[in-house]
Amino acid sequence: MLEGVVNFRDVGGHRTADGATVRTGWIYRAAHFAGATDADIAELERREVKLFIDFRGPDDIAADGANRMPQGARLVSIPMFDPAGANDIRGMMARGDAAELEAAWGGGRAHQVMERGAVELVTRADRLAGYGRMLRELVDADSPSVIHCSAGKDRTGWGASLVLLALGVPETTVVEHYLESNNHRRTLDRRAVRSEVDLELLRPFFEVRAQYARASIAAMHEQWGDVARYVRDGLGIPDADFARFRDHMLA
Repeated sequence: MLEGVVNFRDVGGHRTADGATVRTGWIYRAAHFAGATDADIAELERREVKLFIDFRGPDDIAADGANRMPQGARLVSIPMFDPAGANDIRGMMARGDAAELEAAWGGGRAHQVMERGAVELVTRADRLAGYGRMLRELVDADSPSVIHCSAGKDRTGWGASLVLLALGVPETTVVEHYLESNNHRRTLDRRAVRSEVDLELLRPFFEVRAQYARASIAAMHEQWGDVARYVRDGLGIPDADFARFRDHMLA
């Protein structure tokens, strides 16, 4: 939908278990906005997107670039380190050390790192604080918003997933929405790494997998029992406030 921003899409449009529909045109998700074109800025203005929630940390921003946003838009920075270890991966890819990559990520270890990161998105205290702030911003927002990180798939993926789960969208639909990032992401390019490096070794970092989403959901159930307790006790959003958000978001 945008020229210079990857994985920009609407979080809404999904049906809940009780037959309601999540409002469209209010919460979007994306990768970073450093490459946003003038046409993209005009489109964001047309959609009245005025709140940007950025999960990137300083290293991400140094690598990606700062966001380009419409004039008057508000940026909320909620730094989380990338569960894919993007900066470590970038460094190793730049060095082109195939042996180092194999030792670090071979034998299924890359996939395991991503699953472990998916669990930590739900269970770590700093993640709870971060997603709690995200949800508070969305609950209180008076204009359309976008949540984003670097690639718009991991940190943003759970942010969108928890919103949909809390609104009553079935888990199978939430996983399907999560997997849509594979259709919008930048592909793993052979030109980015030396020829002796096995691209399959890095694939778990560059795509999303159902196992990652399910690991996050399972961790939520294990620690809090259900999504309502996760939102209230884990993320700190009172039931009455979230009920108001549900009324605003469901039709």
